[in-house]
Amino acid sequence: AAAVLLFYTPPVDPDPTSFLHLLLLPGNVVIRDVQYQRRKINGVESYIKTSPRCILQPNQEYTLSTSPEDESVLIQPKKAEFDNEINDNYFTTFEVILEQIRRNIHLSLTDSNSSLCVWERRVDLPSAAIRKPQGQSAVSLRHDMSLLSIRSSFISGVSGPVLQSLLDGLLEKRVINDSEREAAHGMQNKEDKARFVIDTVRNKGEAARSEMMALLCDIDPFFCGRLGMRSDEDEMMIEELPVTHQCRTRKISTSQDKGKTKNKTKKCCAVM
Repeated sequence: AAAVLLFYTPPVDPDPTSFLHLLLLPGNVVIRDVQYQRRKINGVESYIKTSPRCILQPNQEYTLSTSPEDESVLIQPKKAEFDNEINDNYFTTFEVILEQIRRNIHLSLTDSNSSLCVWERRVDLPSAAIRKPQGQSAVSLRHDMSLLSIRSSFISGVSGPVLQSLLDGLLEKRVINDSEREAAHGMQNKEDKARFVIDTVRNKGEAARSEMMALLCDIDPFFCGRLGMRSDEDEMMIEELPVTHQCRTRKISTSQDKGKTKNKTKKCCAVM
């Protein structure tokens, strides 16, 4: 199994150009990890939720196509191999450059050898441009926020599952070490555990504090909103629209000699 993930970079006034990034990844990839890593690297970019699963063969070449096809839509590259190995950088496999504002676009991924459609979606895109941030990083948290300012609310309000996910994320990002994680796990009282976590991270410097705040916002955006934590990216990004998709057998027309048209059946995979 494989996963097809979509990320969208909206236009920035006054330029109408936007970018749709399509990633072909192994089926066991953790989407939250992909979102977190790409946010750190690419800044203003939204994850488009859709059913990601499909069947891809390692080292097989696949072709991405769009509808409608015109000069304002550019795909690069046209073809790419599926690599079944997980790379922590989560590079873009296909980049779709949209030079005009669009409400939606139709994407089809086909086997380059057999022309079998293995994944197909209609993707709704935000149509409004964003304002370019002035004087600060698009993904940095507001300067008036700090772990100290949310300490009491965090300790009393964080849930057990969120705290557990936060500990796992902090360990993965090497903000805390194994002994600190074990010390937190040994605490039976949730508030004592939350107090230990936030104070430990606070004492590790600005980079560690930023990592924790970003992780917390990824794990539980609603709780972060209650705490008053919002990133500049959240303030700029417009709300993601739902994605509709349909996999079906359809007919496409291909031009033939003498002006005749021949219908060819194109079979798409079922949603996994």
